[in-house]
Amino acid sequence: VSEHYTAFDADKIGEALAIAFPPDARGSLDYDGERVRIEGLWRTDIAPEEFVAGEIFKAGVIVRTDDTGGGSIRVQSVIWRNLCLNLIILDKAIGVDIRLRHMGNVNELARAFQDAFRKALSSIEPFRKAWGSAMAERDDVLVKRAAGTTSESIEGRPVSEVLPGLFTGILDRELVKVAGRKKDIVAKLVELHAQDERAAEYGVSRASIVNAFTRYAHVIESDPFAADTIREGAGKLLSSQGGRQPAPLP
Repeated sequence: VSEHYTAFDADKIGEALAIAFPPDARGSLDYDGERVRIEGLWRTDIAPEEFVAGEIFKAGVIVRTDDTGGGSIRVQSVIWRNLCLNLIILDKAIGVDIRLRHMGNVNELARAFQDAFRKALSSIEPFRKAWGSAMAERDDVLVKRAAGTTSESIEGRPVSEVLPGLFTGILDRELVKVAGRKKDIVAKLVELHAQDERAAEYGVSRASIVNAFTRYAHVIESDPFAADTIREGAGKLLSSQGGRQPAPLP
């Protein structure tokens, strides 16, 4: 940066966040000396439109920035799923993705954060609807929609046989970006999908596939910033434009 650059480091942003977050907020902080990630959850429990026993969600935000002067301060809405203790970062079509500039005084930034938080938490109802649709796209319906994306004859096959191919197609098209050998990642995703506490009750669905990716981010990926990339991709699998169904899973 130039000699005229005004330092706006993570400690100044943290000071503004300490003012902006409500007193009952709970969360975590990751800092690698350059990038900072602050997660905050403070809303009451949410029951999705379609859910099973124990399937409770909380809403909040992730705030990310860095000390290098590159890029904006980013505020995204998130949903925390209590059963497998992981996050879904909501796509902008469902939630919000707000960028704030590295400038102004601490109090001005705190007010900007508070406004961003209000907008982020307004995404609860769109998430409920998207999650209900993702739960409903299951088993034979999921396979029938996916059949249009491949030359293979998969319609009528058990969804358990199709599941590894769905994970492979999502990775091939980089709908969710995961670092590593694809064959190993798919095997782990299938394993994690089987560990879903309630998958047996609602079948293989778009929602259970999203959960497998977010569980991978929580359990397997050790870099919190790389884990967020996975969570963002998983969140996009729920979203659609103009009230239409999301595109079929490949």
